[in-house]
Amino acid sequence: MLDLNDNVVSIVTSQVFTLGPNENKVSNYTWNTAQTLSGDYKVYSHFIEGGNVTARADTPITISPAKDITSKVTTDKISYVANETVTINSTIRSESTNYIFKNLKTKITITDVNGTELYTETGTISILTPGQLTEQKTYWNTSTYPKGAYTVTLEVLEDTTTLSTSMATFEILGTSITGEGLTGTISAAPDPVYQGRDETLTYGITNSGNEDIAALDLKVLIVDPDTEEIKDTFEAAIDLLMNTTATGNFISSTSDLSPGTCLAILQASTDTMTGPKTLSSTTFEVKPGIEITKRVPDVTNLLVWVNDRCGKCGEEAGTGHCSDNNDGLVDIELLEGILKEAVTGYLIVHDKKDFQAELGNLYYTDFLILGDYHPIEDGFREELREKVYSGRGLISSLYLKHGERQGEAYDPVFGIKFKGYLPGETHRINLIDSPVTAAGILEAAGKAAKIEADEGTTIAGWIETDSGCQNTKDRREKTEKCAGKEESPAIVLNTYGEGKAVYHAFDIGATLKDESLEQLSDLISNSITWVHKPVDTADLHTNQFVPVEIRLTSLGAAFDLRIKETYPVGLKLFEPITGQWIEENPWLVELRLEPYETETILYYLLTPDTAGIYTLESEVGYMVDGEYNFYRSLILDLEVK
Repeated sequence: MLDLNDNVVSIVTSQVFTLGPNENKVSNYTWNTAQTLSGDYKVYSHFIEGGNVTARADTPITISPAKDITSKVTTDKISYVANETVTINSTIRSESTNYIFKNLKTKITITDVNGTELYTETGTISILTPGQLTEQKTYWNTSTYPKGAYTVTLEVLEDTTTLSTSMATFEILGTSITGEGLTGTISAAPDPVYQGRDETLTYGITNSGNEDIAALDLKVLIVDPDTEEIKDTFEAAIDLLMNTTATGNFISSTSDLSPGTCLAILQASTDTMTGPKTLSSTTFEVKPGIEITKRVPDVTNLLVWVNDRCGKCGEEAGTGHCSDNNDGLVDIELLEGILKEAVTGYLIVHDKKDFQAELGNLYYTDFLILGDYHPIEDGFREELREKVYSGRGLISSLYLKHGERQGEAYDPVFGIKFKGYLPGETHRINLIDSPVTAAGILEAAGKAAKIEADEGTTIAGWIETDSGCQNTKDRREKTEKCAGKEESPAIVLNTYGEGKAVYHAFDIGATLKDESLEQLSDLISNSITWVHKPVDTADLHTNQFVPVEIRLTSLGAAFDLRIKETYPVGLKLFEPITGQWIEENPWLVELRLEPYETETILYYLLTPDTAGIYTLESEVGYMVDGEYNFYRSLILDLEVK
């Protein structure tokens, strides 16, 4: 067998035989093409005798090609998420025994469930010999194609003839299941933030996935990175369409956060996700800050008149001395110990002129008179009465404004008639449960007034001269008789106009001793509490003295603070520490705040003659290396009617 270039391809037979004269002989041979390449060949034979070719002959033959290709296409996974790369592996093998493929074409096609062609890529195989295997890789991104099943098809072509086709399927999962395609950002401001101030957590979330998402759950976690403890959680639900971005923010209070670094984590999830997906995170620093409040406080400022026979304890008025045992004198040290616990501020005066001079001071919210040694002039008695009627509180031990009603001494402020004095220098008082007393017995020293209480008053105790005397059922009888002894109201509570008054018909000053200190401390404190009327910010009127308190507490650091108080024209501010009216506007206060220390700025404003809403603004800042840094502003609006 020869090729067309007379190259020997195969020797079919070579044998010796004899051929007689005029003999015709036919020989048949079989030859298998085996793996001989397809193409044009010739069968050639010749006869040799004595070394010389005596005859030859040939005939052409053609070996037809056996074209056989196998192929396989696979993907690297069976399911993908949005915006993920699919790796397509193509394997092509020649199963032909006698044909060399040249310039084969490969075609990769991706179609969706509806048969719509989404992607096509062609390749070339320059040569493929019998039995040879070749591999190709193709890459395709799922992008935002919708979830569902997809088919990849591999075709192998020679010119336009398809030699082999193979297919594989894969799935694209939805963003609502995988979370893929969801991206986010989160930022925290200010950074650093002072403890106690709000931190704004601003987020953005983008859906670059393959489906619209309804009711996407957003969550921001505030985490201590050292302990991994979740300090706070913020949540929201949004509908997020494909190729859209949603933004928003959460306001986080830092009051419960310890100084240090905090981590803010943005997460998203749906009901079909296996768990929340973390989209972004950021850190911010919490520094020890300042807790600041501004309010109209309940302030009790008490004007105390010690109306005993001495100008001050230990010095008898006009003589320069007191009796050796100081009987009937108020122990100022014990009294001040009670007042320091019971009121915001107080002033003790001994001279009636000082008391009369201070009556007009708007600073005092309530009055306490101990003793009846000196009376006050009629004009000042009327001024005191008017102050109680308009809302001030009055507490008296023995002191009365004597008036007349039906020919008897009468005091309308206390709601009692004065009937004289009870005999004796010691008195047993039966206390009754009331706003100022608890049931019990009080042994009182000094003189005691015999009084009669009006209807509508509250009697909190009764004086009896004999402990064995039994009380009658009606305790409001003018003067009760039992076993030949008298009983008279000891403590009377009365409401007078807008104010309240408590009258003690015994001598608190003479009774105030170490052994009775606890009882009298409770009695005085409870009496002050009962008569005191807090400022009603909903019912402010003109020419009213209103307290304003700014409280500043360090949450762990030292601060050099500067407070600037700005107030409207028409208001007047008074500083009780200096006892001066404030002339500056704005009014500047500087103070040092040590770690965990609390400082209070208390001032008073005198409301103007004109009704309206008046705004008080406090700007608080701190100094660092001589530079002022703004911290916070507080606004207090007061309506004057």
